Amino acid sequence: MKKLIYPLYLILLLAAFNHCKKEENAEKPFEKEQVFKGNTIVKIRYYEYNPYTGQDDFIEEKQYSYNSTIYIKPPLTQDGITESNPFNLQVFPDRVNGMEEEGHIDISSSLIFTVSYGRVLLQYWNYTLTGDQINGTLSENHSAEAAAANMLWAWDDIAGIHMTMPFSLATGATISGTVGQNSLSLYIAGESICTYRKFTCQINASLRK
Repeated sequence: MKKLIYPLYLILLLAAFNHCKKEENAEKPFEKEQVFKGNTIVKIRYYEYNPYTGQDDFIEEKQYSYNSTIYIKPPLTQDGITESNPFNLQVFPDRVNGMEEEGHIDISSSLIFTVSYGRVLLQYWNYTLTGDQINGTLSENHSAEAAAANMLWAWDDIAGIHMTMPFSLATGATISGTVGQNSLSLYIAGESICTYRKFTCQINASLRK
């Protein structure tokens, strides 16, 4: 009976060793850049200030649909300071009709900027990832530093002419959804810093092979 037990023990030991070795060599989530491609649907509710009531009057709601590229990479680090999020997130429209296209939305969780005294890390979003569930808020827009990077492209009335302009997102915007290894679904909601453009954004994308 002992002759059977020892070979079986060795087999189990080798199997456990190989399993641990595979786990050690397994790639950790988001340890390298991943690129997702998918569709983005943005809804913007436009308002204007009414001086007689002191309230914002609703003008119209418009919906936009276009393709976007989403980059997920390790948290950014600069001079010993590391982004606090579980990964760095960048969302960019696949711009086909020029930079200034109505309905586009640009999202950056943090960026590194070159300034007069060197390079600095600016973080905009704070979010957590529990399993594949992401939840967070836009805590800084860095408009004061002229470094706004989370932008909503929407129309504005300039001397009676509608022109597409970039509007910095106001702090308090929210992000939720799921982020997996092969697909993601993000829901972002908020308003422009001037409060006259309130939006929702739904992104569904798959890992680019």
